[in-house]
Amino acid sequence: MMSELQMQKAKKVVKSITPVDDKTWILPSSTNPKQTYCVSLSSEKIFTCDCRGYTYTHNCYHVMAIRIARGEF
Repeated sequence: MMSELQMQKAKKVVKSITPVDDKTWILPSSTNPKQTYCVSLSSEKIFTCDCRGYTYTHNCYHVMAIRIARGEF
């Protein structure tokens, strides 16, 4: 479940999404514009992100931003 802070961060970076292909995207950090993260969509329809937050919680605002951009929210 996303917190209100995570949702705000997702909305902040959604306009900065850079598609790599139809299942991979690059997004900036909300706090460090020089840092980027990669979100991928697996063949099993599972999103993953290489940010530290996702590593620990399997949930992050980068994935939320992609889902917003795809119209899932």
